Amino acid sequence: MDKSQIKLFLMINEPAFTIGDIQYSVCCPRDELFCTWDSDGNTFDFPNLESLLDHWIVDGKPFREVVESIM
Repeated sequence: MDKSQIKLFLMINEPAFTIGDIQYSVCCPRDELFCTWDSDGNTFDFPNLESLLDHWIVDGKPFREVVESIM
């Protein structure tokens, strides 16, 4: 899946998902800003999709490695 498809999916769906015992959520309140939350109370803001994919760690892996499994 290419980055434009991932970006569009995240912007439209604002997915919430569970891996292990932790729930995660990501939303895009405005173009290029991605905000994340998890049930442990962690929140992070990422200035663009590339940063989100590489620097949001989900279940010990960069989000880039798990994003297709939630789509």
